[in-house]
Amino acid sequence: MAILPGQGPCLACMYRDMLDQDTYVLRANRCLRVVPGIIAAVEVAETVKVLLGIGGPLLGRLFSYNVCSMQFCTVHVSRDSSCPVCGT
Repeated sequence: MAILPGQGPCLACMYRDMLDQDTYVLRANRCLRVVPGIIAAVEVAETVKVLLGIGGPLLGRLFSYNVCSMQFCTVHVSRDSSCPVCGT
């Protein structure tokens, strides 16, 4: 998901129950070690698209990868107006 300030939801909008209310930092979950590298490659592509102004960023869409089934999908995410991080 592309997170551009003021233009779409942030991670705290989606994972409110995992948000530490004192620091506004998401508590980490375990994941298979190769997954961050795969997702990092996608994030680099998103960054290049935004910087070059090409294609459409994943604004308001969460890119999800299921390592067990090897499937990718996107899920629409709405901005939470009461979000303590990005809400207005």
